[in-house]
Amino acid sequence: MEDKIGRIIMRFAWVPLLLGMIGYYSVEGLPFFEALYATCALYFVNPTTEVSNVWITLAKLTALLVAAGVVLSFLTSVYKTIDRILMYFFNDSTAVYTDNEYGAKLEAKLKHGFYARTDGRKKAERARYHLIFMNDDTKTLQFYEERRDSFGDSIICLLVRDMDPFLLNAINRKGVRIINIYEVMARKYWRKFHLYKVREKKDYSVSIIGYENIGRAIFRYGYLNNIFSLDQKIVYHIWGCNDSDAAFLASLNTMNHDVVVVHSKRWQDDLDEISKSDRVIITEEEHSMQISQEVMYRNQDAEIFYFNEEGRKWGGFYVGDNLTYFGDLDEYLTEEDIKEERLYKLGKLFNYDYSLRYGNKPEDSYDEAEIAKEWNALPGFKKASSMARGDHYWIEMRIRDEGNISEEEFWQIEHIRWSRYHYINHWTYAPERDNESRKHNLLVPFDDLPLSEKEKDGVYGSVTRREIEKLIDEDEKNMDDMIGKSSK
Repeated sequence: MEDKIGRIIMRFAWVPLLLGMIGYYSVEGLPFFEALYATCALYFVNPTTEVSNVWITLAKLTALLVAAGVVLSFLTSVYKTIDRILMYFFNDSTAVYTDNEYGAKLEAKLKHGFYARTDGRKKAERARYHLIFMNDDTKTLQFYEERRDSFGDSIICLLVRDMDPFLLNAINRKGVRIINIYEVMARKYWRKFHLYKVREKKDYSVSIIGYENIGRAIFRYGYLNNIFSLDQKIVYHIWGCNDSDAAFLASLNTMNHDVVVVHSKRWQDDLDEISKSDRVIITEEEHSMQISQEVMYRNQDAEIFYFNEEGRKWGGFYVGDNLTYFGDLDEYLTEEDIKEERLYKLGKLFNYDYSLRYGNKPEDSYDEAEIAKEWNALPGFKKASSMARGDHYWIEMRIRDEGNISEEEFWQIEHIRWSRYHYINHWTYAPERDNESRKHNLLVPFDDLPLSEKEKDGVYGSVTRREIEKLIDEDEKNMDDMIGKSSK
């Protein structure tokens, strides 16, 4: 605040000069250079003459303000310099490079975060973590590449909106984490507002209005995570697709009774159909209030969720409690997610479990260094696959606790989830596996798999399983706390 005030005052530094010259030179008739000297002295609050008039008085007052602004800016600069130097001594110091309000909001939440320079300087700040979040994804990646060699052993977090992190080659570099903020939001949305509570309902319909970055992420993670039983039927209705997305979604295999329906009509012309849904998810901020009201006119029982990145909760003004916002940056992007790798931990453990199985190692093996080594050796697609398994495993734990299905049914649910992960990433079946062409010979019904492949859908390592379930229990508690806070 002080820095802002100082900048405003400095913009008017010429005002005392103008007023002083009018007062000393034009009104009082002092020689030009003497008038100029007398005017400049006012900036130092040190008048050199007792001559006075209204112009000189105004010059003195404005000069005092300018002097105060200079001092304030200097003190602010000194404070920031000292504060930044002190930051270097913290192991979690974070330099934030950003050009948007959301990056600024995130910086304010960081315990030991500070703004870093984003000008033409090609050298990174001194910090343990570097968070780069520009308005344009290309600019974010270019900013990183231009300073790549100066980051040293620091951890670099690149936040993107449009790009798939696991298609970028930087994801395979040591110390680099690339996070799509809308994918994080979608993962947490389905974890917080999951459909497990309605799993007994044989037919459940979800309408998604808008299929840009947010709508696409919401569908993607709903498709990957809402798998609870072998006889469920969830129908996903989608409005707002372009032709390419519509063609892809129409051909998407669900591996069970779930259905994906792409609507060619505009949502404005299909409100009666939308209102039949059990859940309506509105990802178009501009029209969210209008759509919500139109649905409420037709179906008071529908659950309505509207996206709002800034956390404006206008839904509380309406009758009933079935109107809920989502998308607040404060909720879905936290310091723990970025610095403590919460988004990666479960994925690392599942990947390690695979390595134990394929390496024929004892199931009670557990080695932190080996976990890190196995993870760092993975390409981006495999990392994302392990993380997707971690996202869904809490559901398997709940089903297991209820004890209503067999071990083979667990394996079958996991095979559906694994297959969906490949389908949503544009893989298809082929008799021979070809990673380059995204072809896989195991994208077949569960019954067509050999027993050895079926068993791989379980968790192999006993110690690894305990660590996985401990992390999920922690996430359960954190999620309960978050739900409790958001309901107040």
